[in-house]
Amino acid sequence: MIQIWLWEFPLPPQLQFLANPLGSAAATLAFWLLLALLLQLIVLRVLKAVARRTDSEVEDVVVDVSRRPLVLLIVILEINASLKVSGLDDSWLDRGQRPRRSGPTAPSA
Repeated sequence: MIQIWLWEFPLPPQLQFLANPLGSAAATLAFWLLLALLLQLIVLRVLKAVARRTDSEVEDVVVDVSRRPLVLLIVILEINASLKVSGLDDSWLDRGQRPRRSGPTAPSA
């Protein structure tokens, strides 16, 4: 089984090497990249075509200005989802403290 974001899919025997946390993270990353591409190619182009049909320029500007923040939001969600699936979310920060410097220490006075 491979987990892609919220869903689990069975894998054929030839792809069983992907049935690990890193394989799931890579599949989740590919899913979100596909979603960002679809947003760019379909949704934003349709919105731009609808905005061009209006009389004012405000809608054109809003669609153009909102393009980058929407894609950036998807990229942030993509990274977050991939880290959660891979097991490298915030829990790894709680396992230890910062590594201490090795080497000579200054004598205390």
